[in-house]
Amino acid sequence: MKRTLKRIFIKTVKITGISIVSLIAILFLLPYILPNTISDKVKQLVNRSINGEVNFSKAR
Repeated sequence: MKRTLKRIFIKTVKITGISIVSLIAILFLLPYILPNTISDKVKQLVNRSINGEVNFSKAR
Protein backbone atom coordinates (compact mmCIF):
# COMPACT_ATOMS: atom_id res chain seq x y z
CA MET A 1 0.00 0.00 0.00
CA LYS A 2 2.85 2.40 0.77
CA ARG A 3 4.34 1.84 -2.66
CA THR A 4 1.06 2.60 -4.36
CA LEU A 5 0.70 5.95 -2.59
CA LYS A 6 4.31 6.81 -3.39
CA ARG A 7 3.80 6.00 -7.08
CA ILE A 8 0.64 8.08 -7.25
CA PHE A 9 2.39 10.99 -5.53
CA ILE A 10 5.39 10.84 -7.88
CA LYS A 11 3.15 10.62 -10.93
CA THR A 12 1.09 13.60 -9.75
CA VAL A 13 4.20 15.69 -9.09
CA LYS A 14 5.62 14.84 -12.53
CA ILE A 15 2.41 15.76 -14.35
CA THR A 16 2.05 19.00 -12.38
CA GLY A 17 5.68 19.95 -12.98
CA ILE A 18 5.52 19.26 -16.70
CA SER A 19 2.29 21.27 -16.99
CA ILE A 20 3.73 24.29 -15.17
CA VAL A 21 6.96 24.25 -17.21
CA SER A 22 4.95 23.96 -20.44
CA LEU A 23 2.74 26.92 -19.55
CA ILE A 24 5.75 29.07 -18.66
CA ALA A 25 7.48 28.12 -21.92
CA ILE A 26 4.38 29.06 -23.92
CA LEU A 27 4.16 32.42 -22.14
CA PHE A 28 7.77 33.20 -23.05
CA LEU A 29 7.47 32.01 -26.68
CA LEU A 30 4.18 33.71 -27.62
CA PRO A 31 5.62 37.24 -28.02
CA TYR A 32 8.23 35.88 -30.45
CA ILE A 33 5.71 33.84 -32.43
CA LEU A 34 2.93 36.47 -32.61
CA PRO A 35 4.53 39.90 -31.99
CA ASN A 36 2.10 42.06 -33.99
CA THR A 37 -1.04 40.39 -32.72
CA ILE A 38 -0.12 40.83 -29.07
CA SER A 39 0.97 44.46 -29.43
CA ASP A 40 -2.24 45.33 -31.33
CA LYS A 41 -4.39 43.76 -28.61
CA VAL A 42 -2.44 45.61 -25.89
CA LYS A 43 -2.93 48.93 -27.72
CA GLN A 44 -6.67 48.31 -28.06
CA LEU A 45 -7.05 47.37 -24.40
CA VAL A 46 -5.06 50.35 -23.13
CA ASN A 47 -6.83 52.82 -25.43
CA ARG A 48 -10.21 51.62 -24.13
CA SER A 49 -9.04 51.97 -20.52
CA ILE A 50 -7.53 55.48 -20.57
CA ASN A 51 -8.60 58.94 -21.63
CA GLY A 52 -6.21 59.36 -24.57
CA GLU A 53 -4.34 57.30 -27.11
CA VAL A 54 -1.34 55.02 -26.64
CA ASN A 55 0.84 54.32 -29.66
CA PHE A 56 4.20 52.60 -29.87
CA SER A 57 6.19 51.17 -32.76
CA LYS A 58 8.07 48.22 -31.27
CA ALA A 59 7.34 46.05 -28.29
CA ARG A 60 10.91 44.72 -28.21
